[in-house]
Amino acid sequence: TSLNTEKIIYEESTLGSTFLKLIDTLNEAELDEPISYKIKWCGEVFCDSLEFTAKTLPFRYMTLIPGSEQFSLGPEYGNNNDGKQAVVKVDSFYAGIYEVRKAMYESAGSELFILDRDLPVSNISWNEAVEYCNKHTEEHEHFGAEFRAYGSQKEVNLQAVGFRLPTEIEWEYMASYGEDVNMKREFPWGNNISGHYANYYGSGDQYEPGPTPVGYYDGLVNTLRDGESFFGLQDLAGNVMEWCHDWYSDSAYENHDYTTNPEGPSNRQARVVRGGGWQSDAIECNNRMRKEFLPTVSHETIGFRTVITAEPFLKMWRSQ
Repeated sequence: TSLNTEKIIYEESTLGSTFLKLIDTLNEAELDEPISYKIKWCGEVFCDSLEFTAKTLPFRYMTLIPGSEQFSLGPEYGNNNDGKQAVVKVDSFYAGIYEVRKAMYESAGSELFILDRDLPVSNISWNEAVEYCNKHTEEHEHFGAEFRAYGSQKEVNLQAVGFRLPTEIEWEYMASYGEDVNMKREFPWGNNISGHYANYYGSGDQYEPGPTPVGYYDGLVNTLRDGESFFGLQDLAGNVMEWCHDWYSDSAYENHDYTTNPEGPSNRQARVVRGGGWQSDAIECNNRMRKEFLPTVSHETIGFRTVITAEPFLKMWRSQ
């Protein structure tokens, strides 16, 4: 059994199905390096211990989003002919805890006219976001020939190893998942919204009107962690809206019952944007809100975050 946290993966442990969550102290650890751990626990009669090696991930600030065999699509996607919500399978993937910020964007060789390096990137078209994903992928050449840029205007290879934009279903899943797959949330953190949770029009934060720095609602800057999703992701609602990979269609997911990793139509005019932004009203930050923009369009309230499909990445990484 593998045990997962936001920063590291524990392989071949003997703890069975126990889920271990360490204090988040590994952000500054060396990437792709083994770290030895010894865990000790005590019961009423005796104590025991376990030693194992944890290997840090080769990328920072991403967390594993465990997949689901049955995830119900919201009514905003359209229903099956029988009037029931479609149920789909979502495979596991890694997702950026934060939206891509200026410092990360420029480290991949792209320039951006934003002064604060901690602000999320904005005024980025869908095409430019995909270009960043490919450049960021190419930075990891030491992983071997499989780890290369991919993606096109029409489709995404979910079995390739590299950074990409989330599909709309992946975005919906990581934003609305609650305590279990049947308890979808109205907002990433719960069912109500206020300025404690997100940056939206009238939220009252000190940066209004405008975006807040990445991490403002994660307890590092704003002292609260109210705005994180069930999986620990920040700013899925508010701050900047986020590009998804899919083409936009009002009926994109009709007749997709029990499909694995469904995507939108093969071709349309506009791409999907989700999540609401700092110019959005509070209600527009809910997990059901969908918008469409041409892939060539950039806007001051649109940014993005990246994801990596888990299974092909782990297969490649463990073989190194």
